[in-house]
Amino acid sequence: MQLTHRDAENRYTSIRQAVLDEVNKDLAHSKQGKLKATLINQSALTQADKWSYSPNRRVDWEWFKGYASFKFRHPKRCNCSKSGGI
Repeated sequence: MQLTHRDAENRYTSIRQAVLDEVNKDLAHSKQGKLKATLINQSALTQADKWSYSPNRRVDWEWFKGYASFKFRHPKRCNCSKSGGI
């Protein structure tokens, strides 16, 4: 990974985390208080993989297999995961 790519990844991760902190503050004060927004992590990818055979799945994209390359190619990405609640 080039230094400029790593720098972009670090800068945008800080921005993503700041946005998630604000989203979580709003969620805590809403009726959705049990929900939490996070960066996409191994736990979120494992949960997404469980949707593979769901009839309710709307988009057929292999998050578990494809996220690492997506993450590397797009350091300016906007992504998050939700946990808790429905």
